[in-house]
Amino acid sequence: MARWEIWIVAVLALALTALAVHGKQKHCAEGYEQFIKNAEVIEEALTKYADENGGYPSDACAYGRPPGLNTRYMRWKREWNIDYEVRDNMHGGIFVCLEYCGPEGAVRYRGLCNVPEYRKAYPKGQPIPGEINRIWVIRESAKVLPCPTPPPGKPDHGRRQAQ
Repeated sequence: MARWEIWIVAVLALALTALAVHGKQKHCAEGYEQFIKNAEVIEEALTKYADENGGYPSDACAYGRPPGLNTRYMRWKREWNIDYEVRDNMHGGIFVCLEYCGPEGAVRYRGLCNVPEYRKAYPKGQPIPGEINRIWVIRESAKVLPCPTPPPGKPDHGRRQAQ
């Protein structure tokens, strides 16, 4: 290959890399924007649920929709990559929070809602330094209903153990 051919190949490779990085950043940004929109809808549905039932649903006990939050309140989509979190806030109460588990291809639960500093500093989907996931705090101290048990004879598939 001649020197000018090497330069052309290098410039093309750089251009393709730049386009790929730009596309990934745009995809991630769209994912975060969609998380914020979804979190607002989920918060509204959970608040309505809490008003009607005397408290928020317990932890989803599995990745996804909180128990009892049926289609009467909203349609929950698993592809949103949102985990509903309910845990001890370490101040005598229970927090209710959502964790966006990252854009497609990077989905993983990080337990960011469990960090009080994050709940205080990044409560409404702001970027958390060093993390790909985001959180949405619904209530820092809330009344929460007990986790329902499955009917007799029904297996308890996919339920996550309390941490």
